[in-house]
Amino acid sequence: MRTRAGWAGRLAMLVIVAAGIWLGVLIWTWPSVGRLATARPATTAFIEQYRAEQRAAGRSDRVAWTWTPYAAISPAVKRAVDILNFFPRVSLER
Repeated sequence: MRTRAGWAGRLAMLVIVAAGIWLGVLIWTWPSVGRLATARPATTAFIEQYRAEQRAAGRSDRVAWTWTPYAAISPAVKRAVDILNFFPRVSLER
């Protein structure tokens, strides 16, 4: 007959393995953003949403990009983006 300590150990091991698998899947599927430091993206989800809204309204879906160097962005805007990225998205959408 097994003891409770044996079951507790197996349960703890199962939780650790499950957390490891979850973390591995998260890391494997996380998007690579390193290339954004040197290359501009062709499009983004926000641009595609904007284009869909413009087409639905019967307007042109053309997007005019103005690329701004990082050095030209205000320090206050940089800090605001850092603060927004610090908090989980769920808390910002409430």
